[in-house]
Amino acid sequence: TFNLTGPFQKTYTADRFPFALFDEETGFSPVAGSYTLEAKAFNDSVQVSVSTVRFMVKTTKPLTDWEVYPNPFSDVCNIKLPEDIDVNALIFRLITLTGQEVLLKDSQIRVVDKVAYINMNSPPIPTGTYFLKISQNETMHKTVKIVKQ
Repeated sequence: TFNLTGPFQKTYTADRFPFALFDEETGFSPVAGSYTLEAKAFNDSVQVSVSTVRFMVKTTKPLTDWEVYPNPFSDVCNIKLPEDIDVNALIFRLITLTGQEVLLKDSQIRVVDKVAYINMNSPPIPTGTYFLKISQNETMHKTVKIVKQ
């Protein structure tokens, strides 16, 4: 069983050799950020081995503060936060075009190296256009338009 976490996330259980995270798919377009890949090997449903690899994909173009990537996105929306901001005090709100708020759970948002990774598939958020509002202590910092495919 493979479990990739980071800006791009995927879990896959390979049942035949060669064992691979993406089977016969094309892989993933790398999105800048920190990743963890955990691979577990089983023999007759008994775990016999586990290995974890952490790696980083860097962009050749420096990200600007409040830049959202990729946009549009399918699973995880990433936003580069300013260096001088207290990431622990940020509040993220997702608003539909009709003004309804879509609940974002704390477990859906991870901040690593001043980049917020917002998982829009756990629980699933419908495709569409949204406004992502980012505030801190009742002060609105940024509102960005995002598109989930």
